[in-house]
Amino acid sequence: MRKTLNLSFPDDIYYFIRDRVDSAAFASASEYIRALVRADMGRAGGPPKRQKPRFPPPRRANDAIDGYTPTREEY
Repeated sequence: MRKTLNLSFPDDIYYFIRDRVDSAAFASASEYIRALVRADMGRAGGPPKRQKPRFPPPRRANDAIDGYTPTREEY
């Protein structure tokens, strides 16, 4: 699932990004930023490893509201 992240840049960086998108093979500024992040992830050894949540999310929409806590056997 994609997440949205809004970024704010000073004018000089904004125009640099726009010029790079216009002069390179990028369809949008988002695509250019994603390429930069992927390159950085490659240099850093890949994406960070996500830890499993300590407890699973509630199984029913109203579980959190009702205060229902699954037993260890239900995990």
